[in-house]
Amino acid sequence: MPDTEMEEKIKRVVNAIDDEKNKVSYLVNQNDNDAKLEFLKNFTDKESRDKIISSLEHKVSPDLFRMVYLAQRMIKEFLKDVYTEVPVEKSEVVDIIFNRTNVILNKIENEQDIIIDTKERTITISEKVRHGQGKLLGYILLGYAHSFINRDEVEENEDKVLEDGNSDIFVDLVVNNYIKKHPYENLGFHIDKNYSVESKNLEEDSIIRTRMYVLEKLKIDRKMLLEYIFGDKEKYKQNIFNGGNKEDEFNLREFYEKNKFALTDIDRDNIYYKKNSILPLYILQQKMQEEDILDREYTASEIIKKYFKELKINKIDADEFDKLLSIIQDTNKIKDDIEDWLIKELENLTDMEKRVMSANIIENILVVLKYKKINNYIAKQVLEVIKYLINDLEREVEIERGKEVLQKINNYSAKIEVEDKELEEEVKDSLSYLKIKLEMANESNLTPETFFNRLQGSLKSGSKIERNEELIAYQTIKDELNLSKK
Repeated sequence: MPDTEMEEKIKRVVNAIDDEKNKVSYLVNQNDNDAKLEFLKNFTDKESRDKIISSLEHKVSPDLFRMVYLAQRMIKEFLKDVYTEVPVEKSEVVDIIFNRTNVILNKIENEQDIIIDTKERTITISEKVRHGQGKLLGYILLGYAHSFINRDEVEENEDKVLEDGNSDIFVDLVVNNYIKKHPYENLGFHIDKNYSVESKNLEEDSIIRTRMYVLEKLKIDRKMLLEYIFGDKEKYKQNIFNGGNKEDEFNLREFYEKNKFALTDIDRDNIYYKKNSILPLYILQQKMQEEDILDREYTASEIIKKYFKELKINKIDADEFDKLLSIIQDTNKIKDDIEDWLIKELENLTDMEKRVMSANIIENILVVLKYKKINNYIAKQVLEVIKYLINDLEREVEIERGKEVLQKINNYSAKIEVEDKELEEEVKDSLSYLKIKLEMANESNLTPETFFNRLQGSLKSGSKIERNEELIAYQTIKDELNLSKK
């Protein structure tokens, strides 16, 4: 109820006016948002309600006008796409929040990028992100989501986990929906469909997203999310918790068994897979059904050994290995000891295995390099295996998956990081040389002149390859190239 002197005065005047239109006209000309919203409850006529809601006042920093307008348009478009016709009560919530919420740029003393004060109806974004247009848009959407959720709260929402998780999901859905509908719109900046804020509660957020993934299979996820944000939070909770109690502990195995229909062939591009440490485990469980990986925490090396049934690195399929490592990277529930696994694998290989399967070993090492920095020991092993592979190429041995090895060198060699920078350069130089030899073996149109230019560019100053050895290499390969053209 109104409690300030001004609000009491407005209340007395409005109560003294008999005609509804006159009441509305008087309210519209006041500048007290709380008083207007208090009296809004007394009006049922849509035209009267719309006039009062439209008269609400707010401030927007000039630099944010365009972004605020875009964010509001995106939110309204999302609601229209979820509902055939947006329910009036939800549409009103949107308009009220838009019309009464201040959105400002200001200095924030701590390291936060955004402060959402739902009591003061203000979203404050740090000035340090004013030039990051995509980030500004994301924060405005996030601020609105929290404002929708707390629209009627006198005290701060007690369930911060649900609020934070669903606000973040809301931003993801709104942004992705807009990109999907306007793929070629030029806004003058890039909207990142993978926008997200860092989760403060990864464990709880993962649980929410996993439950929402199942609701999506039932085609009710978006309506339930909007129910939480704009409507009846209890209705949302009954659906997302399957009628159970929110406080019941989430059991990985039990949830998996109950929802197998929805957890088969999990889509890693799905919006609910992002920042989700649980769904990657369910993918692995599907692929390793003879194992039980949901009841305790595993290491990456244990998963790799079980997944490939104890195969050594020289016999592992590199493409499948890449898929596995990418899934492992998606969760924090598997202890990352990939580097330790690689060291042990290389130590356990015989010289004969390195010689015979050098291409497959290099391909798998390159997969690891995609995700990990390597130590000096691994770098030296890489150089040794490259030497074996180059020897095969020089002896014109047919290299299995040579094109795939070449592709991985192109994709990942620039990402290589080694503790010893000189050793790092040596590895990169060797891979550059290997790349050229593979191109020759794959019958590309490589002329002597092209070869020289490419090799000179790839061998950086300080290379371990001595100058006289370079010249010998140049001449030898030039002769090979010229002979191949006769």
